[in-house]
Amino acid sequence: MDLDFVRKCQRGDPAALAELVDQMQGPLTGYLIKMTRDRVRAEDALQETMLRALRALPDWKPTGSFEGWFFTIARNCAMDILRERPMVSLDGEERPGDAIPGTDEAPEERVDRAILGGRLREALDGLPVEQREVVSLRVYGGLSFKEIAKVTGCPLNTALGRMRYALLNLKKVLAGVVVEESP
Repeated sequence: MDLDFVRKCQRGDPAALAELVDQMQGPLTGYLIKMTRDRVRAEDALQETMLRALRALPDWKPTGSFEGWFFTIARNCAMDILRERPMVSLDGEERPGDAIPGTDEAPEERVDRAILGGRLREALDGLPVEQREVVSLRVYGGLSFKEIAKVTGCPLNTALGRMRYALLNLKKVLAGVVVEESP
């Protein structure tokens, strides 16, 4: 993010703060859903992340990436929520609102995408939390591995290793999925 933009936010510029929330909401939501495995808990974590970030914003110093700082706060909020309220699924069904709205795809394409998406969600959910976290920060947060290492408090090589093992584990789980190309 542009340092001038961050400075406007630090001064309390309402338009800049609204834009900041808009810019960060999508990537943070995706990351938090993957971390908490529940949309409602992710939304709770997102609200807490925004509150903590906005309170701490005046004290932010440009020592690292602004996005990395935001994801560190989000990670801490997700971990707090997971510690407070461990998730128990009695029915194994997805929660309302977890589905992504459809597109102009043919019905059979939507079914194929839903099946593949479901398998991918299951595969991600089956990863150890450290691996799932690195994948989520990389895919949903768009963070570099250096930023991921800083956010998670681990060495760079550990972050890279977690991603490697996550990809190997995902490959094993998804090996039976065949995706056909359209003509």
